[in-house]
Amino acid sequence: MRIKILIAMGAVILITFLLFGVFALPVGIPVSAVIGILGALKSHDRSLLLGSVGLLAIGIVCIIYTLVLVYSM
Repeated sequence: MRIKILIAMGAVILITFLLFGVFALPVGIPVSAVIGILGALKSHDRSLLLGSVGLLAIGIVCIIYTLVLVYSM
């Protein structure tokens, strides 16, 4: 189950990178993290849950950073 979740997370990042280019980080990382969190809660995998929560925090920071850059232009 864990491998399927990680493959889905990687596929989301790859697809968003192909579609959005540089803006894949603020879009793909939080979506990927939510997929990881839901999968970890379903499979009761604590290490995957902690990694996904950390990834969600990084994604939120990326979103804030991107919004600051866009509004400062």
